[in-house]
Amino acid sequence: MATRTVLAIDIGTSSVKMALITESGELSSYSRTSLHPYYTDHDPADAWVKAVTEGASALVGIASAAAVCVTGNGPTLVPLDADLQRSAPAVTWIGTKPKPLEECRSLYLPRLMAEAEQDPGLTSRSSCFIGCPEYITLRLTGIASTFLPDERFTPYIWDDAQLGKLGLDGGLFPPMVDTGERIGHVTAGASAQFGLPAGIPVFAGLVDFHAALLGCGTVRPGMTCDRAGTSEGINYLSPDPIAGDGLRTLPGITPGTWTVAGLLPASGEVFEWFRWEAGLEELSYTELTRLITMSAPQQEYRFYPVRDFSKDPGDPFAGGVFSDGGNCSDDPGKRGRAVVEGIGFSVRKALDLLGDQGCRVDSLRHCGGQARSYHWNYMKAQILRVPVEVPRIIDAELLGCAVVALTGLGHFGSLVEAAESLVVVDRIYSPLKRTALHYDSSYELWLAGQAPSSALYSS
Repeated sequence: MATRTVLAIDIGTSSVKMALITESGELSSYSRTSLHPYYTDHDPADAWVKAVTEGASALVGIASAAAVCVTGNGPTLVPLDADLQRSAPAVTWIGTKPKPLEECRSLYLPRLMAEAEQDPGLTSRSSCFIGCPEYITLRLTGIASTFLPDERFTPYIWDDAQLGKLGLDGGLFPPMVDTGERIGHVTAGASAQFGLPAGIPVFAGLVDFHAALLGCGTVRPGMTCDRAGTSEGINYLSPDPIAGDGLRTLPGITPGTWTVAGLLPASGEVFEWFRWEAGLEELSYTELTRLITMSAPQQEYRFYPVRDFSKDPGDPFAGGVFSDGGNCSDDPGKRGRAVVEGIGFSVRKALDLLGDQGCRVDSLRHCGGQARSYHWNYMKAQILRVPVEVPRIIDAELLGCAVVALTGLGHFGSLVEAAESLVVVDRIYSPLKRTALHYDSSYELWLAGQAPSSALYSS
């Protein structure tokens, strides 16, 4: 009997990743399409569609996909008109600073209200505001929806009380559909554009950090996922909500769990900033991480990643600060080592914040771009002093989509069962005591001159 495959789509901040994944969790075909060439019109939503079109054409066997599920970045919203066409550029999580709103738990509405202040006609000329993965699902099915991972998550998206308080018409927001529910089917038009079989089911997806938790198998209380992309989140799964400075608690994707997270809004972004500022953009990711992680450990200067929304909104990233005032091109190997250590120490600080609230991290499931580097994974294990576990499918968001789609098809009885069946840990990086002791002293030096925590963490 032929092996069933499902199509997983992940709309990231810097790229679109797509894969065909089998019912046994094997990655059958994969594509990654950079979004940067498509950003010339300054509308991310248009870039996503173009990148999905290109990525789909590179997949071998896409015509035999049995189902589709989409994940994507958030909290991001796409304004649409009455014909479900874009009425304004997407309001992205990375491009719009949220407006402070009293008694507002929504992660989306503060950004929408901030954008509406800059564009007063935004809500009047729009008939609908839809999330990032929901927008691609709309293009596949013709049906507008809002993905709901858990009933407890409703106020963190939006609800009638918050919409009413802000004077927003509830009709502007598509109905919520539970993750894993069948939204509709691939239309004939979408089939022609993307090469998918017309009529196959499209299941309600989820935001990327929930997809990563599933795709890493982080589904039981006490487990921790380090999802490292443009931003980075250290997500500890707790049976109870926990409050703490520098941490964000949200309902989990699996029943009865909460994600308690330390968030680094720019870990991957700071690495790319260093690559360009040091003039090393021609080096591959593997070559660059090997160069900088094989350089001698640095104590004569340190690096603090900083993301600054006070700058031009089109270029909000300040990069970071070296303690000696130097720039990236001065001995890029050593400078790069300091950058990677600064990112690692930021993660360790997140683990300290979790530990202060009783969330003991004994190991990390690590996914995302950084997890591709053997050298970086090894260094992270030493800095954090806990084992770093890397799944076979490093782009965990894709496997998380497959978990949802295969459960929706009835191949598994629940998301937890599917995740635990499909996720395979491929490598484990364990800390060495002697090396870890060096990083302990380096960490103390780093903390001694640390920038304010608000520059490193964001809710």
